[in-house]
Amino acid sequence: MKKIALMIALLFIWGASFSQNFNKVSTSVYSSYEYDTWVTKETYYPKDMYLTIDGNDIRINNNDESHYKTYGSSKKTIYDTHDCYTWSCIDKKGVPCIFMMKKFYDSGTFILSFVYLKQGDMYEYVIEKQ
Repeated sequence: MKKIALMIALLFIWGASFSQNFNKVSTSVYSSYEYDTWVTKETYYPKDMYLTIDGNDIRINNNDESHYKTYGSSKKTIYDTHDCYTWSCIDKKGVPCIFMMKKFYDSGTFILSFVYLKQGDMYEYVIEKQ
């Protein structure tokens, strides 16, 4: 009986260490860089969109089934209202971009952004504290 309990405990610990982080997206925003500023082009309020982070692998169950891989070390910038972490990133088509994660102090809200500097496109996903 002790062996079975030990095996179940080990399986639970092993499974928890490989668990993914699912985040429900409350708002999805597409912006374009025009005349030295980001201009919002489209805003959606999806009912069943999730952003999944598993190590350096990021997936979004949107219409495009977006898939990104981060690489390198992150850079942290501290602001009055939030912390911002940035990584180099590549999407499923091999196009380089920047992944930014902003965590706001007062609300616990996260904004996860994928920025394509050469194309002037940015996709943002707002994750609100549940």
